[in-house]
Amino acid sequence: MANVGTFAAEGVVLSKDKIADKIKGGWAGKIIGCTYGGPTEFKYDGRTIPDSVKIEWNENKPIVEREFGGLYDDVYLDVTFVDVLEKKGFGAKRSEFLRAVGESSYPLWCANRAARFAWLDGFQKDGATSWRVNTTSNDIDFQIEADFAGLMCPSLPNEAAKFAETVGMAINSGDGYYCGLYVATMYSLAFVSGDVEWIVREALKALPKESTTRAIMEDILSWHKEDPKDWRYAWKKHFDKYVKTHDPNQGGRGIYAPSNCAYIIIGLLYGGGDFERTMDISTRCGFDSDCNPSSACGILGTVIGYANIPKKYSLPLEKSENLLFVGTDYSPKKLYEISAGHAAKVLESCGFKFSGDGFVSVPYKEPLPAKFEPPMRPVSELAVKTRLPVDLPLANGKSFSAGFEGCGVSFHPRGKFNENFRKVAGNSGLAGELEIYIDGKLVRTARLFFDFHRRERDFFFVGRDLPPGKHTFEVRVSKVPEAAALPDLSAELAVYGEIN
Repeated sequence: MANVGTFAAEGVVLSKDKIADKIKGGWAGKIIGCTYGGPTEFKYDGRTIPDSVKIEWNENKPIVEREFGGLYDDVYLDVTFVDVLEKKGFGAKRSEFLRAVGESSYPLWCANRAARFAWLDGFQKDGATSWRVNTTSNDIDFQIEADFAGLMCPSLPNEAAKFAETVGMAINSGDGYYCGLYVATMYSLAFVSGDVEWIVREALKALPKESTTRAIMEDILSWHKEDPKDWRYAWKKHFDKYVKTHDPNQGGRGIYAPSNCAYIIIGLLYGGGDFERTMDISTRCGFDSDCNPSSACGILGTVIGYANIPKKYSLPLEKSENLLFVGTDYSPKKLYEISAGHAAKVLESCGFKFSGDGFVSVPYKEPLPAKFEPPMRPVSELAVKTRLPVDLPLANGKSFSAGFEGCGVSFHPRGKFNENFRKVAGNSGLAGELEIYIDGKLVRTARLFFDFHRRERDFFFVGRDLPPGKHTFEVRVSKVPEAAALPDLSAELAVYGEIN
């Protein structure tokens, strides 16, 4: 096994300079990979990007001219978590991370947006999310923003897991969370060894043996062993076994975390430690093709360090390293420095002191498996018994109620509502609340806002773990500003039955 620094019985020996270079390499690789894959994001759904399609890279142009905007949600969520740790300390509670996401001003999607509304609705507070109340629980979100946890815990995968759990389970659960934990663990192990295959395999120990994520990654490793030269061989085997059979109830196919995580390690394994090849393969796997090279290059950038990232990729970033990530006061340069400081503090807090000449020895302890979360109850799109349209004036005192028989419901806006609501988005502040009752009990107050970043919701309420049988659903409109010109609420109530 090729190792970084010295890997001996007494532990991994690293210098402060080496740690800083590897952390900078991790963040830089992440930003570069995101930039490279950005132009093809979601353009290749369920198919690879042919070699004939040239992915452009201008090494003479800054990566961004003004700020790191919406494409870089891969990074600005990470930045937000780093900032919470910087301001609140390493003991920050889950609620502090939820608050930071909920009150942020940048654009969010999928599970991150669900976390924003969990905070704004006062729904989740300090608790973990789950498939029971979150249709986006298996989406890619925490997978693309778990980097901070591994980078701040050099050679300490179990410490990385603690930070990953606090933050990640506010946003994703089950396999959606496990993918983020897996990525964080690979980052931590990137300080231990330069053998990429060892990192990929060793990090699996952090995952419950029963998880789908672990099964998929073990399959990728096996397929790579069967054919270590042709990455499309592993891609096709994965597609046939997992993507063709994807249950949409587990989340959107293109942003399903385990499939995109598979593309991260396909890039790492078949890239063979080559930065450009790793980035290109992860991108050409398709689906969320900016996120996957971002994670792959972040992990590999940590392995090789910033100094060894090819100049054609690092120089355009250097031209932009003082520009801010949208909605934050962090630039890449500031992120490098703060993150390196966090790593030093974590090491010292765990009892690993730097010597006078700046070296630290860290005994290696292999990752411990996370607790297995019981999987989603056997409901799926096939089990939707009823889809009931709901058209309700957004006016105080208006309500809708219905009886249903099943084991769950979801209450979603229809496109007409979001489309019409955009027309009144010039206002600001609260547009009203939807009080949602199941069997006469208030279960969630979904808040509606005028402003862009808090306006469009993926769902108002999800309850997928009701006792099978007869139930009642009711929504009541309240707190609509007087004289507010709002569209009618155009929504859909889906009732779920159970698969025998």
